Amino acid sequence: MKITKFVKGDIIIRVEPAVQYKEEYNSTLGIMQEIEVSRDNSYVGMPMKFIAVQNGVIYAEHLIEFWRTLKKGKAMLPEFTFEFGWEHFTLPEGFSWEDVGCVNPDELT
Repeated sequence: MKITKFVKGDIIIRVEPAVQYKEEYNSTLGIMQEIEVSRDNSYVGMPMKFIAVQNGVIYAEHLIEFWRTLKKGKAMLPEFTFEFGWEHFTLPEGFSWEDVGCVNPDELT
């Protein structure tokens, strides 16, 4: 899902890596081909509280305790790299926020 589909306060999670491609001519086949040049798995599997997309930047708040401590809770990601590959996060049945290593987003200010 595209990041711009979310609204402030949504709990989101990255489910696909950011992949960048370039077009290259294949002289053997005589065609242009799309070649993968990079794959970035950053933020895959990390629940975050969506804040906004402004000025080409995705603003979110980390929910995982480790990243809240390391990054003061905030994430700023370039939109052009991380635009696609997001979904709404749902807490697995029988798990608490603490079980998945996160703070409860309802308790954040």
